[in-house]
Amino acid sequence: MKSESFAVAPEFYHHDVTISASELDEISTLLIEGQGYRDNWLPLKGDRPSGFDHPEGNVDNERLTSHSADVNTLEKVRRELKKLLSDSKVQVVLSTSVDYPHRLRDLDGRPALLFVRGDMGDSKTPTLAVVGSRRASDDGIKAAHLLASSAASAGFMIVSGLAVGIDSASHRGALDSDGQTIAVLGTGLGKVYPIENRGLDLRIARRGALVTQFPPMQSPTKTSFPSRNVLIAGLSDATLVVEMSEHSGTRIEVNCAIAQGRRVFLWAPILGSEEWACQFAEHPQVTFVKNEDELLVELSATN
Repeated sequence: MKSESFAVAPEFYHHDVTISASELDEISTLLIEGQGYRDNWLPLKGDRPSGFDHPEGNVDNERLTSHSADVNTLEKVRRELKKLLSDSKVQVVLSTSVDYPHRLRDLDGRPALLFVRGDMGDSKTPTLAVVGSRRASDDGIKAAHLLASSAASAGFMIVSGLAVGIDSASHRGALDSDGQTIAVLGTGLGKVYPIENRGLDLRIARRGALVTQFPPMQSPTKTSFPSRNVLIAGLSDATLVVEMSEHSGTRIEVNCAIAQGRRVFLWAPILGSEEWACQFAEHPQVTFVKNEDELLVELSATN
């Protein structure tokens, strides 16, 4: 392929991002071989785990053309990436890059690459995941907004998943207090989900970042949101669960946080009466908090 490069206009960045032809091919190959996506983007077979390093390591173009895709597929991916990077002001961060989030570097099965729209902030800024149910109560929504706002005002970057319910309230709480927030998506950046949060995603990109491990036009799948929850845990120094049921998908994020040695806080006014939550709080890394001041004290001890 001929030598070329192109620059990405820095709408949200402090510097131009230049992608060479070889880097573009590397990214395209990772998407095809490492992610194996079919839905609405790539005409591939197979159902490999979404967004994680390919089990056989780096894949070269010769293997690419002889294995699951051909040169035409690679060209299609390159065109899609060029369009995304040029039109949407998106940065692609490889796991080998110095810009790759330091909290993810030691994560088993970390994503081989991330698409980032916006600014993930200074690596020294402490991060707090505020997560919970999509079918949240009014009390849960109010608590998520209040707690995210308080933590953001105290200097924490709020991490959540852009879902309706607790996630959306957490992002808004951070933004309404002039804080920063990261939304980790279970879709590609070209398929913001749910549709109700179009508009909120733009606010987040201007005051933080949208982050995903999925191809640009990837729609939701059965595995994409569990994979997103793993990434939320990896990006966060601690996790606050505001409201959830015993078998909620949020448990994936919580279990990953514990496995990584990070603290988990449960919102006592809502979860304190739940038997499963009380049993869960017996774990040494899990603590109930009953008000925002107690949360901030615990967070200060964590960091």
